[in-house]
Amino acid sequence: MSVLHEEVPEDQAVSQQSGKPRVSVACIQCRGRHVRCDAAMPLCSRCRTLGIECTYLKSRRGGRREKGRPNTSAGLVRGSTSPSAPALPSTFSSTSGSNSSNISSPHQIQLLDSNRLDDVINRGCSSTGSNQVPGLISNRSASSGSPSSGESLLNDSYLSGGESVSSRESLLELYYAYFHNAHPCVLPARFLTAILDDTVPSMALLVQVMRFIGSLYSPKQASAPLEAKLKLTMIHCQEQEDGFVVQALVLYSIAVYWCDDKPRSRELLDLAIAKAVRLGMNKREFANDNCKGRPVLAECWRRTWWQLYVTDAHIAASDHAVTFGSSQRNVLCTVELPCEDSDYYSGCIPRLRTLEEYDNREFFDEDIEFSSFAYQIGLIRSLDHIIIGLPRNSEQDVKDMCSKGDAAVAAWVSLLNKSKRRLFNEDRILDEHLFQTNLMVQVYLVDMHRRLSTCAFHPIEAVSSCAPPPPPERLPPVYYRDAPMHTAKILDAVERLTNMLTLPTTMAKHTPFAICMIASTTIGHLSACKYVLRDKQMKVARERIRVAMGAMETFAEVWPGAKKVVREVKTIARELLGLGQPALTERPPSVGTKEADTLLLGTNIESPVPAMQTFPGVEAYGYFDFPIANTAFETDLTGIDPYINLGLGFEVNGLS
Repeated sequence: MSVLHEEVPEDQAVSQQSGKPRVSVACIQCRGRHVRCDAAMPLCSRCRTLGIECTYLKSRRGGRREKGRPNTSAGLVRGSTSPSAPALPSTFSSTSGSNSSNISSPHQIQLLDSNRLDDVINRGCSSTGSNQVPGLISNRSASSGSPSSGESLLNDSYLSGGESVSSRESLLELYYAYFHNAHPCVLPARFLTAILDDTVPSMALLVQVMRFIGSLYSPKQASAPLEAKLKLTMIHCQEQEDGFVVQALVLYSIAVYWCDDKPRSRELLDLAIAKAVRLGMNKREFANDNCKGRPVLAECWRRTWWQLYVTDAHIAASDHAVTFGSSQRNVLCTVELPCEDSDYYSGCIPRLRTLEEYDNREFFDEDIEFSSFAYQIGLIRSLDHIIIGLPRNSEQDVKDMCSKGDAAVAAWVSLLNKSKRRLFNEDRILDEHLFQTNLMVQVYLVDMHRRLSTCAFHPIEAVSSCAPPPPPERLPPVYYRDAPMHTAKILDAVERLTNMLTLPTTMAKHTPFAICMIASTTIGHLSACKYVLRDKQMKVARERIRVAMGAMETFAEVWPGAKKVVREVKTIARELLGLGQPALTERPPSVGTKEADTLLLGTNIESPVPAMQTFPGVEAYGYFDFPIANTAFETDLTGIDPYINLGLGFEVNGLS
């Protein structure tokens, strides 16, 4: 099944909502595609979703056209695109007459059509006076070989040596529609169009990576031939070092990782890090020295470094690595923080915020607002400095990890600007950066607190590539009193994550790194089903698990790595839930009984020093359980503040 919405012929365009009449007017873009149009003004919903120009033919009623007025403009009414998505140009053809030999240095970027880029930027900033992104109609002559403004969006035949793809599934369009917003480092489409020259190796490599990623979202385009061509281009770019090559390597590493080739993904990302550090992309000067005076290109380079950093952290977390190459414990970083996505898409780059300002934000008199991307980077930096790589081999290690993690999350949340406490903006559009960051918060809470909770580890979890490794030691009885609190935090985090998965969004548009986040949390939830939850709570938990499984199945339609993760979680679920086997009648012994004390400590309860042992058999992983009557679970946790006033009051399900 394709992740794309079903295209309905225009003659069948009857609203799915009962009581609404058929729309008799359609924009030019929807008419050209023969799909349903709701005729909303100034943008129909389909054009708004894709972030493309929306054009209507004026009615002929009211008199004839005045003499001398050009036909090409009199009959068109154009709408501006949404500030939340990059505008897609009417053509994505390469600049003719350019040659890669014009690049003076491998570390310098040659803007191949700088006048046109300036024109696009100026119109983006001055024509609307806001963050809206006007559409771009190519003004190239017919002799240049470029398609006219009436041809399909992002016509791939001009980028692939004659290989043609239907306009409905244009690969670059799919990239921008489904992948770009979750990883917004590449220039917005209309700006990339202005400087694109696929005879320059680094640009050709970037475009081929984008097309390959777009093909993963297309049910009709085979990805293997595109990747084969991409690999050949990479050979020619081995010695090339510029920002476009780094972008291509970072984005390609994400795709390769979720195409289930993790070792190669790691190699690609390490190569990207090495090139970026040699170029100095981690330093403030690089963006300004390599933008030729164009702020939008400088912002592109800043975002490239930060996307590399975020990607590296995601892969390290998914692989449970103790460190990662671009960690700021290892690489000095002075590059400014990125601006809001809407400003980037418009080309109107505001005053930049620095890491120093972010790190001291709690002491400023005025309420300084940082971008959503900056807040995402900020949380990852906090976890990078105080959690990632922290050993977990002893009770003190686990205690320190939970204490520091809770402090990092609480600080991040409490200092969020008020406008960032909602996942949807005023236009009811999801903030992708905040969505990713909040997913990360819930996953870390489950991962950190599970070792101190009653959600015990089971050996079957070893089959998962996303599940964290089990603790090597038993925890002493000093934690018995606190275990219900840690379990409550886990269950609350699971509920919050599930609520996020039910939001009115397209699941496939989220970053594929959400796959491991959902899987890891679901495994912890399955453990709660085995060792903690009963009766009504079990039924509610099963429904939430179904939501998570459905989300991962959606990702599996696009990413082969997600299919593997889904199989792993299903294997774990069948074991923990006893599916296909007689219902489990035995529960782990309750704390306070001699049998439980002997099982937990490996010694008699009178012994003052418990023996620390590694986990032996299968059921020994359920190292303790608590009488349900002594916890708050029977009242759905209403008697407990699981976050201990951490203030995680995100409005994830309200659109107002």
